[in-house]
Amino acid sequence: MLSRVADSLYWMSRYLERAENTVRQLDVAMSLMLDSGGASAESHWQRLLASLGKPAGFEWNGDVAANAQKLVFDKHHPASVACCIDAARENARQIREEISTEQWQRLNRLYHQMHASHIETQFRSSINDVLGSIIDAIHLFKGVSDTTMIHGQGWHFIRLGRYLERAYAIATLLQVYQPHLFHAPEREISGIGVNKDAHVELDALPGKSLQGKVVRVAPALDPTTRTLDAEVQLKNDSGELRPGMYGIGAIVYELLTGDRLWEQPWPAADPELLFTNAYVDPPPNLRNG
Repeated sequence: MLSRVADSLYWMSRYLERAENTVRQLDVAMSLMLDSGGASAESHWQRLLASLGKPAGFEWNGDVAANAQKLVFDKHHPASVACCIDAARENARQIREEISTEQWQRLNRLYHQMHASHIETQFRSSINDVLGSIIDAIHLFKGVSDTTMIHGQGWHFIRLGRYLERAYAIATLLQVYQPHLFHAPEREISGIGVNKDAHVELDALPGKSLQGKVVRVAPALDPTTRTLDAEVQLKNDSGELRPGMYGIGAIVYELLTGDRLWEQPWPAADPELLFTNAYVDPPPNLRNG
């Protein structure tokens, strides 16, 4: 097989998998934004972008539908769903003789669906239905690929692109939602100690950064998780902090590289901390009441 053909099959499959992953995560995020008792819509949107690899150009503008529409239909942004589908179709067009007629027809129909004049208007009125139709079309293409294409080298390159993109997406999700799996190397944990600066941003207090200090560090790593417990003390004079609040935090530590001393957040990948065992002091005006 020519390397040109293998490359086009690989990227055709990978772009479609990327489009499906974006649509699925957007669908879940839109559902979470409807929950008025949870975190703010902006926090959910920022977390969605983080799980997609933090693509630039999709900053929060206060309009959930407009942000979602741009992520799906912006044809000039390489991270949008429409752009991924366009790229998949272009790769398929270049190796038209290597794929079945049914594969080309399914992919071409999806392309024209994304470029239909009414699709964006329909998206505004029924977001979930449009997102579901895109996922269905991608699933149809995958099914047709498995049933109409010879399971030779070309078919394996399609699977390679699909599963590598899926592995990348899962790793990114774990980094965002399970940050303890990506803890600092043990040689760097020694730089985290009492009186180190820390800062926390909570979903319930958008736009506000709380500064504090590390007051206690466990003497040893947890043998099961290989993670280190640390206690951070934050000021709570206004009584805003509550046990169970969910947010993003970092501890500043010293990292010696060669003959230079750096300070940087730890962990480096915007860890998310769940304060399930937090002890919250009452505000001063209630301590003696």
